[in-house]
Amino acid sequence: MFSHEFRNPLAIIQSQARVAGREAAAHPKDADPSRILRKQRIFEQALAHLEMLFQQWLEDNCLTSGELEPGGGSGA
Repeated sequence: MFSHEFRNPLAIIQSQARVAGREAAAHPKDADPSRILRKQRIFEQALAHLEMLFQQWLEDNCLTSGELEPGGGSGA
């Protein structure tokens, strides 16, 4: 449940970043597309980093709780 609570908002943010990039490409006269696309890349990089940190936290938590064995094996 904890995983879902973080992953769902991250998915929404990531989706909206992609939509913003597509809109900028589709309507170049409405905004500076290069500025918007640059911001989108930064946003997506930050999200990817946050997801990686979250995944590491989950794996560490599973290791310390005994739910996962080192090396990727399942404790079940």
